[in-house]
Formats: sequence, structure tokens, C-alpha cells
Amino acid sequence: MVSLAPVLQRAVRAGRAAARLSNKEIDFEVVGSHLKLDKLLSDAIADPLIHLVRNAVDHGIETTEQPARLPERKRGLVRIEVTSEGRQTCLRVTDNGRGVDPELVSQAAIQLGVIGKDTLLDMDHTVRMIFRPGFTTLSSASTISGRGVGLDVVETAVEHVGGELRVSSQSGRGSTFEIRLPATFGLLRSTMVASGGSSFCLDNGHVVKIEVIVASRIEKSEGTEILRSDNGVLPVVRLRELLGQPADETVSTDLVHIITCEFPERGYPNDMHRKERVAVVVDKVVGSEEVLVRNLGRHSSRWPGIAGATELRDGTVAMVLDLPRLIQGVATDT
Repeated sequence: MVSLAPVLQRAVRAGRAAARLSNKEIDFEVVGSHLKLDKLLSDAIADPLIHLVRNAVDHGIETTEQPARLPERKRGLVRIEVTSEGRQTCLRVTDNGRGVDPELVSQAAIQLGVIGKDTLLDMDHTVRMIFRPGFTTLSSASTISGRGVGLDVVETAVEHVGGELRVSSQSGRGSTFEIRLPATFGLLRSTMVASGGSSFCLDNGHVVKIEVIVASRIEKSEGTEILRSDNGVLPVVRLRELLGQPADETVSTDLVHIITCEFPERGYPNDMHRKERVAVVVDKVVGSEEVLVRNLGRHSSRWPGIAGATELRDGTVAMVLDLPRLIQGVATDT
């Protein structure tokens, strides 16, 4: 594990050099430089991070003469922030520039023949368009970040180490590009469960309560299963269904093992005050154990909902589940 400070300092130096070349007045802020990351990941995301910072300077922050510039925003600001969120490390590059402009991106897409004439993309499609290989809104090459934004290259580099690249933007209010990286290894206090003949680990930080209940307490409501508890009505999900495992007719239909889990509310991942609870049905709760987790590198992007793997005391391998993402992925598919 190495400090991220040198990587962040390189990114800031690159940003300041780009600001001088483009004659823009930009301040740079760094938050979270004390955090550490596995050296392999630190080395791998150095260039993508620099590219995002230079991109924010060149494409995000407008000059004082440009009409999109707000009068009260005298200087540009690029903020590089690193946070640790559960089993992930997040690096965010945020600018207070003009944001991603759907109209500008739509015009460029029309000229490239990607979309039909007179088509105006919404923000979601606009964001995906800028990740298209070779896409650019510039008519000539820039001395700072080239002719195109190159976000497809950045995205590929991040995914190669098992991470993902996210972006959010508001026109006229800036953009945030976020690199989310899994922990390469680390100790995790986990709840061990069995499902479909295999062992899985759940982060204890998500587990609120473990109980065995009478199966009849699970009710049907509008096509979904619910459980009435002291905390209100909880939606019920079955781990076998989340993992695509077949139902086991030999499992007792009288009693079921329930794990009540709590996550950040969907759509508000950074708001610690907005929580949602889910009752997860498993075949069996084996117990609690501290395990050493390793991520799956570039392969992890193929299996959403799998945070890593660990070797148990008996030599078998268990997958570590990212339950919030697993549940959200199933909900999206349905």
C-alpha cells in the first residue's frame, strides 16, 4: 500500500501546466491525499487521472471571455478528491466550468453521422456519447488534450484494473468524473452464508440483524415479497434469485434464514442519512469470520455484484458479494 499523494501532486502539476498553456485562471484543490492504495492500482490510474484533470482544464473550464462563463465565477476551480467508501476507493475530478452541453455534443454527433439530423440528445445519452471512441466536439486539435477528449481510453484503462468510470454533469454548473476502484486486498469482517451449495461473504457493515423466521411471515404484495418487521415493511430478495441459482426443493419451506441489510438509499450513495433496508433470504447462515479479500482485477467488471474473493480456512474459495450493486442490477434488469 502506498500513499496517493505523489499521484495527486502529479495530476495537479499537469493541470497547472495546462492552465498556463490555455491562459486560464484556475485554482486546484486536493482532498484525501493521506489515503493509501495498492501500488499496482496507484500506478495504473496515474495517467487516467492526469488525463481527466487536463480534460477539465481544456474542455470544462471556459475562459473569461466565453459567453458560457458566469459573472460570479471569476476563477475556475478543479477539485481532486479521494475517499474510501466501503470496499471501494473513489477518485473524483470536479470542475466548476460549463458542464457537458447536450446541444454541442448533439451537433458534433450529427456531423459525425452518429445520430440523425435535428436530433437533440438528453443528458444521459450525451454522457454516453462522449465515451464513444474517436468522438470529439473540437474542430481542431488542442495542444493540451488533443483533438478528442479520449474518455474511451480512460474508461478502458480503469476497467482493466477492475474499476469503473462514472460521470455526472449539469450544463453551466460543471462536471464530475469519478474513478471507482475495488480494494486489491484487505481484511473484511464478514457474515458467511451458503447458497446453492456454495459459500459467500457479506460485509458485516451492511448486516443489521440475522434471524430464522416462519416462512409464512413472508407475504405477497403486488407481485413482490415483503416482510413486516419492527422497522416497517421490508422488501424481500432471495439470494438464489440474485445469483441466478435454481430453487432447491429440498430446503425447508417452514423456516427461512433472513438477513436484514441496510445500504445507502439508491440514488444517494454519499448521503449517510438516507438508508434503505432489505430482507435477504439465504439457504443458511454459517457464521461470522474475518477474511482476507482480493479483487478480481480486470475480470471483476464482468461480474457486477462481486466485490472480490477469499480463501476460507478449509481451503475453499468464496465470493465476496457487493449486495447493494447486486440488488440494484437485478432491479434494473427487471
